[in-house]
Amino acid sequence: MGNSNFGGENDTLWDIGGGVSYKISDNWSWRTAVRSFQYMGRDHEDLDVGIDTALVYRFGGNKSRPAVARTATPAAAAVDPDTDRDGVLDSRDNCLDTLISYAVDTDGCPIPVEEVARVELMVNFDFDRSDVKSEYFSEIEDVADFMARFPDVDIELEGHTDSRGTQAYNLGLSQRRVAAVRQVMIDRFNVQASRVSSRGYGESQPVASNDSDAGRAENRRVMTVVINTVDSYRPR
Repeated sequence: MGNSNFGGENDTLWDIGGGVSYKISDNWSWRTAVRSFQYMGRDHEDLDVGIDTALVYRFGGNKSRPAVARTATPAAAAVDPDTDRDGVLDSRDNCLDTLISYAVDTDGCPIPVEEVARVELMVNFDFDRSDVKSEYFSEIEDVADFMARFPDVDIELEGHTDSRGTQAYNLGLSQRRVAAVRQVMIDRFNVQASRVSSRGYGESQPVASNDSDAGRAENRRVMTVVINTVDSYRPR
Protein backbone atom coordinates (compact mmCIF):
# COMPACT_ATOMS: atom_id res chain seq x y z
CA MET A 1 0.00 0.00 0.00
CA GLY A 2 1.22 3.59 -0.65
CA ASN A 3 0.21 7.13 -1.38
CA SER A 4 1.69 9.93 -3.51
CA ASN A 5 0.90 13.39 -4.88
CA PHE A 6 -0.52 13.24 -8.34
CA GLY A 7 -1.11 16.21 -10.63
CA GLY A 8 -1.96 19.19 -8.43
CA GLU A 9 -0.78 20.02 -4.99
CA ASN A 10 -3.90 18.64 -3.34
CA ASP A 11 -4.26 15.51 -5.47
CA THR A 12 -3.44 12.31 -3.49
CA LEU A 13 -3.20 8.74 -4.88
CA TRP A 14 -3.93 5.76 -2.63
CA ASP A 15 -2.59 2.47 -4.06
CA ILE A 16 -3.71 -0.75 -2.26
CA GLY A 17 -3.12 -4.33 -3.50
CA GLY A 18 -2.55 -7.97 -2.60
CA GLY A 19 -2.27 -11.41 -4.20
CA VAL A 20 -1.66 -15.13 -3.85
CA SER A 21 0.48 -17.66 -5.73
CA TYR A 22 0.08 -21.47 -5.71
CA LYS A 23 2.72 -23.91 -7.02
CA ILE A 24 1.09 -26.80 -8.88
CA SER A 25 4.32 -28.58 -9.92
CA ASP A 26 7.95 -27.81 -10.65
CA ASN A 27 6.89 -26.06 -13.89
CA TRP A 28 3.28 -24.95 -13.35
CA SER A 29 1.95 -22.33 -10.92
CA TRP A 30 -1.17 -20.17 -10.59
CA ARG A 31 -1.33 -16.59 -9.27
CA THR A 32 -4.01 -13.94 -8.66
CA ALA A 33 -3.68 -10.29 -7.59
CA VAL A 34 -6.20 -7.54 -6.65
CA ARG A 35 -5.26 -3.83 -6.79
CA SER A 36 -7.17 -0.57 -5.97
CA PHE A 37 -6.30 2.99 -7.04
CA GLN A 38 -8.14 5.93 -5.34
CA TYR A 39 -7.56 9.62 -6.09
CA MET A 40 -8.47 12.07 -3.35
CA GLY A 41 -8.39 15.87 -3.03
CA ARG A 42 -10.18 16.53 -6.31
CA ASP A 43 -13.63 17.96 -6.80
CA HIS A 44 -14.63 14.34 -7.16
CA GLU A 45 -12.95 11.07 -6.12
CA ASP A 46 -11.85 8.40 -8.61
CA LEU A 47 -11.73 4.69 -7.57
CA ASP A 48 -10.30 1.97 -9.83
CA VAL A 49 -10.22 -1.76 -8.90
CA GLY A 50 -8.35 -4.37 -10.96
CA ILE A 51 -8.04 -8.22 -10.76
CA ASP A 52 -5.18 -10.04 -12.41
CA THR A 53 -5.02 -13.87 -12.63
CA ALA A 54 -2.65 -16.13 -14.60
CA LEU A 55 -1.56 -19.75 -15.11
CA VAL A 56 2.21 -19.70 -15.40
CA TYR A 57 4.49 -22.32 -17.01
CA ARG A 58 8.24 -22.17 -16.35
CA PHE A 59 10.61 -23.71 -18.88
CA GLY A 60 13.58 -25.65 -17.42
CA GLY A 61 13.75 -25.06 -13.68
CA ASN A 62 15.85 -26.49 -10.88
CA LYS A 63 14.46 -29.93 -10.25
CA SER A 64 15.74 -31.70 -7.17
CA ARG A 65 18.12 -34.52 -7.93
CA PRO A 66 18.17 -37.82 -6.02
CA ALA A 67 20.90 -38.14 -3.45
CA VAL A 68 23.95 -40.01 -4.64
CA ALA A 69 25.50 -42.50 -2.23
CA ARG A 70 29.07 -41.64 -1.43
CA THR A 71 31.68 -44.33 -1.09
CA ALA A 72 34.57 -44.11 1.25
CA THR A 73 37.67 -42.72 -0.36
CA PRO A 74 41.06 -44.38 0.11
CA ALA A 75 42.03 -41.49 2.37
CA ALA A 76 39.00 -42.07 4.60
CA ALA A 77 39.73 -45.80 4.77
CA ALA A 78 43.26 -45.05 5.84
CA VAL A 79 41.98 -42.90 8.71
CA ASP A 80 39.62 -45.65 10.00
CA PRO A 81 40.81 -49.04 8.67
CA ASP A 82 39.41 -52.54 9.12
CA THR A 83 42.59 -54.27 10.25
CA ASP A 84 41.21 -57.80 10.67
CA ARG A 85 38.92 -57.52 7.61
CA ASP A 86 35.78 -58.60 9.46
CA GLY A 87 33.58 -55.81 8.10
CA VAL A 88 33.71 -53.70 11.30
CA LEU A 89 35.91 -50.59 11.29
CA ASP A 90 38.65 -50.41 13.92
CA SER A 91 37.04 -47.39 15.60
CA ARG A 92 34.15 -49.58 16.83
CA ASP A 93 35.79 -53.02 16.75
CA ASN A 94 36.20 -54.49 20.25
CA CYS A 95 38.09 -57.53 18.92
CA LEU A 96 40.76 -56.32 16.53
CA ASP A 97 42.42 -59.71 15.92
CA THR A 98 39.40 -61.83 14.91
CA LEU A 99 40.21 -64.64 12.49
CA ILE A 100 38.70 -64.00 9.07
CA SER A 101 36.96 -67.41 9.15
CA TYR A 102 34.69 -66.36 12.07
CA ALA A 103 31.37 -64.55 11.83
CA VAL A 104 31.26 -61.44 14.06
CA ASP A 105 28.64 -59.36 15.88
CA THR A 106 28.16 -55.58 15.58
CA ASP A 107 31.12 -55.03 17.93
CA GLY A 108 33.44 -57.04 15.68
CA CYS A 109 33.74 -60.00 18.11
CA PRO A 110 33.31 -63.70 17.20
CA ILE A 111 29.86 -65.16 17.89
CA PRO A 112 30.22 -68.03 20.42
CA VAL A 113 28.41 -71.34 20.01
CA GLU A 114 28.40 -74.49 22.12
CA GLU A 115 28.99 -77.91 20.59
CA VAL A 116 28.50 -81.21 22.38
CA ALA A 117 31.19 -83.81 21.67
CA ARG A 118 30.34 -87.40 22.56
CA VAL A 119 31.99 -90.81 22.35
CA GLU A 120 30.73 -94.22 23.49
CA LEU A 121 32.54 -97.48 24.21
CA MET A 122 31.03 -100.96 24.37
CA VAL A 123 33.30 -103.99 24.77
CA ASN A 124 31.61 -107.39 25.14
CA PHE A 125 33.15 -110.56 26.59
CA ASP A 126 32.80 -114.31 26.28
CA PHE A 127 31.33 -116.23 29.20
CA ASP A 128 33.55 -116.15 32.28
CA ARG A 129 36.36 -114.41 30.37
CA SER A 130 38.09 -111.05 30.92
CA ASP A 131 40.47 -110.87 27.95
CA VAL A 132 39.79 -108.03 25.46
CA LYS A 133 39.22 -109.27 21.91
CA SER A 134 41.11 -107.41 19.18
CA GLU A 135 37.90 -106.60 17.30
CA TYR A 136 37.25 -103.90 19.94
CA PHE A 137 40.62 -102.17 19.63
CA SER A 138 39.32 -99.62 17.10
CA GLU A 139 36.54 -98.55 19.48
CA ILE A 140 39.00 -98.21 22.35
CA GLU A 141 41.24 -96.14 20.07
CA ASP A 142 38.32 -93.78 19.33
CA VAL A 143 38.03 -93.07 23.05
CA ALA A 144 41.78 -92.53 23.32
CA ASP A 145 41.66 -90.08 20.39
CA PHE A 146 38.79 -88.23 22.05
CA MET A 147 40.83 -87.88 25.22
CA ALA A 148 43.81 -86.60 23.24
CA ARG A 149 41.57 -83.99 21.63
CA PHE A 150 40.25 -82.85 24.99
CA PRO A 151 43.10 -83.05 27.54
CA ASP A 152 40.85 -81.94 30.40
CA VAL A 153 38.51 -84.95 29.99
CA ASP A 154 38.87 -87.93 32.33
CA ILE A 155 36.75 -91.07 32.01
CA GLU A 156 35.37 -93.88 34.14
CA LEU A 157 35.01 -97.39 32.75
CA GLU A 158 32.15 -99.61 34.01
CA GLY A 159 32.42 -103.41 34.13
CA HIS A 160 29.40 -105.79 34.13
CA THR A 161 28.51 -109.50 33.98
CA ASP A 162 25.49 -111.66 33.33
CA SER A 163 23.67 -113.35 36.23
CA ARG A 164 25.22 -116.80 36.06
CA GLY A 165 27.46 -117.46 39.07
CA THR A 166 27.41 -115.93 42.52
CA GLN A 167 27.16 -112.22 43.07
CA ALA A 168 30.58 -112.13 44.75
CA TYR A 169 32.22 -114.01 41.87
CA ASN A 170 30.53 -111.79 39.28
CA LEU A 171 31.64 -108.63 41.09
CA GLY A 172 35.27 -109.77 40.90
CA LEU A 173 34.84 -110.78 37.23
CA SER A 174 33.46 -107.36 36.33
CA GLN A 175 36.44 -105.73 38.02
CA ARG A 176 38.88 -107.89 36.05
CA ARG A 177 37.14 -107.04 32.79
CA VAL A 178 37.20 -103.30 33.36
CA ALA A 179 40.82 -103.44 34.47
CA ALA A 180 41.70 -105.26 31.23
CA VAL A 181 40.13 -102.58 29.04
CA ARG A 182 41.82 -99.85 31.04
CA GLN A 183 45.20 -101.53 30.55
CA VAL A 184 44.69 -101.69 26.77
CA MET A 185 44.06 -97.95 26.73
CA ILE A 186 47.24 -97.30 28.71
CA ASP A 187 49.59 -99.80 27.04
CA ARG A 188 48.37 -99.74 23.45
CA PHE A 189 47.05 -96.19 23.02
CA ASN A 190 49.21 -94.21 25.46
CA VAL A 191 46.39 -92.85 27.64
CA GLN A 192 47.64 -91.54 30.98
CA ALA A 193 46.67 -93.92 33.78
CA SER A 194 45.57 -91.04 36.00
CA ARG A 195 42.87 -90.10 33.48
CA VAL A 196 41.11 -93.49 33.48
CA SER A 197 39.28 -94.85 36.51
CA SER A 198 37.38 -98.13 36.61
CA ARG A 199 34.58 -99.70 38.60
CA GLY A 200 32.99 -103.16 38.54
CA TYR A 201 29.24 -103.56 39.13
CA GLY A 202 28.94 -107.34 38.82
CA GLU A 203 25.48 -108.50 37.69
CA SER A 204 23.57 -105.59 39.31
CA GLN A 205 22.96 -103.45 36.18
CA PRO A 206 21.80 -105.63 33.28
CA VAL A 207 20.84 -103.97 29.98
CA ALA A 208 19.02 -107.04 28.66
CA SER A 209 17.24 -110.11 30.01
CA ASN A 210 19.44 -112.82 31.53
CA ASP A 211 16.91 -115.46 30.45
CA SER A 212 18.42 -115.84 26.97
CA ASP A 213 21.89 -116.37 25.53
CA ALA A 214 21.61 -113.12 23.49
CA GLY A 215 20.60 -111.12 26.56
CA ARG A 216 23.38 -112.56 28.70
CA ALA A 217 25.93 -111.75 25.93
CA GLU A 218 24.84 -108.10 26.01
CA ASN A 219 25.25 -107.94 29.79
CA ARG A 220 28.85 -109.18 29.69
CA ARG A 221 30.37 -105.80 28.94
CA VAL A 222 32.66 -102.88 29.74
CA MET A 223 31.26 -99.53 28.73
CA THR A 224 31.58 -95.78 29.03
CA VAL A 225 29.89 -92.71 27.62
CA VAL A 226 31.92 -89.51 27.44
CA ILE A 227 30.28 -86.14 26.78
CA ASN A 228 32.11 -82.83 26.59
CA THR A 229 30.78 -79.34 25.87
CA VAL A 230 33.02 -77.47 23.46
CA ASP A 231 33.09 -73.69 23.13
CA SER A 232 33.55 -72.70 19.53
CA TYR A 233 32.68 -69.81 17.18
CA ARG A 234 30.19 -69.50 14.37
CA PRO A 235 31.92 -69.75 10.97
CA ARG A 236 31.57 -66.93 8.46
